[in-house]
Amino acid sequence: MAQQLIVPKEKEHDNLWFNDYKLITFGSMNKIFSWDELTGGIIEYLSLCMHRQYSTPRGENCNFNKPVPNQTLWSYYNRIYNRDSSYLAAISLPYRLFEANSFLDEWEWSFSDEEALWSKENRKKLAINFSKINDSEKKLLCRWEHNRFCCYLLSRGWLPANSDEVKYYMRNGVQRHTLQIARLHPCLCSWDSLKFDLYDTLHAAYMGPIDAYGKHYDSRKNPIFEDFNDDNTHFQKIDEDNIRQTGDILNANPLLKQRNNEEFLSL
Repeated sequence: MAQQLIVPKEKEHDNLWFNDYKLITFGSMNKIFSWDELTGGIIEYLSLCMHRQYSTPRGENCNFNKPVPNQTLWSYYNRIYNRDSSYLAAISLPYRLFEANSFLDEWEWSFSDEEALWSKENRKKLAINFSKINDSEKKLLCRWEHNRFCCYLLSRGWLPANSDEVKYYMRNGVQRHTLQIARLHPCLCSWDSLKFDLYDTLHAAYMGPIDAYGKHYDSRKNPIFEDFNDDNTHFQKIDEDNIRQTGDILNANPLLKQRNNEEFLSL
């Protein structure tokens, strides 16, 4: 049992008796109640950055140097789906970088130091390497990202919504293309279907009943549909924009988190 409760070759946190051999037990007070453990650490911050990017209108760049808008924070923490989806996207960043052949020139990280890979310097290096990939590689990454997203949804118990289901629940008051209470998502489809079949379905659904059109489906009155375009690429561009800003997400500096950390320590 003792062998299962210790991790060899970890960095020393405190000058405690069991650190004579640089062994640290799981669940130490310093680990559980560290600032990163309480706030979620860099992965939680990257998750919030993912959500900020997803919340940015299509075709625009999210400025991560600005404070997080309250509405964005509210939508991130208010819905489990938003936070869960963004968190899984953040966790998948190493795999995205691997698919893009974006590696560190010098492997300055190891599994014994969990903070090294996501250090500020290494995130900057990875962002620079990612910026060197061409447009054709980015298009392949978009397909990869959509496949990852579909696998994530399926692992959480979501099912694809067919065209009749989408039209039905949208014409009966649901203001988005997803029905979260039933875990139905029309984007559980192929990459090509995002552009044609899904767009046609939602375009018909947005027409809605005549008496409810102005309230739910008129893009001039409902900001949800403001960024719909005429080239049937709305849903594909969600992935395209996110892939395009991968470097910005990696370079995002958690200034607000650091400031809150200092305030916390001063209490």
